[in-house]
Amino acid sequence: MRQRVAEEFGAGQPFRAKCAYGGLIELTFLANQLVLAYSAQHPGLLQRSNIAIFEMAGNLGLLKQSEATTLCDAERFQQQLLTLIRLTERDIAGETISESLQHLLCRQFKMQQFEEVKNFLMQYQEDAHRIFTRYTLK
Repeated sequence: MRQRVAEEFGAGQPFRAKCAYGGLIELTFLANQLVLAYSAQHPGLLQRSNIAIFEMAGNLGLLKQSEATTLCDAERFQQQLLTLIRLTERDIAGETISESLQHLLCRQFKMQQFEEVKNFLMQYQEDAHRIFTRYTLK
């Protein structure tokens, strides 16, 4: 399924935060997998948000605490990014980000340069994808 999403929506484009490798689809898939695999033994995993699921999985030792924190941070960052993109742009075509959106993202994430925002995003996605791959490709 992940391969089909990648082929159809271009998973290699970081500002398509929903479909990118390490993006929101992978985070949701991992959260769902944790719930399906462990909620019978750990009913506390039955949460309404990915962040709550990752935090609980870290507390229960199902994820390393550092991985749970990374996943939560990646989820928050990308949700904020996606919200701003949806509010200001109709679509992001590849890497083309309007100058006004670049300035807005810099303000939102308290960064001086748009390149910093892009680097943070790509690092979060890389880390999330690495964790996703470790736990889903067993």
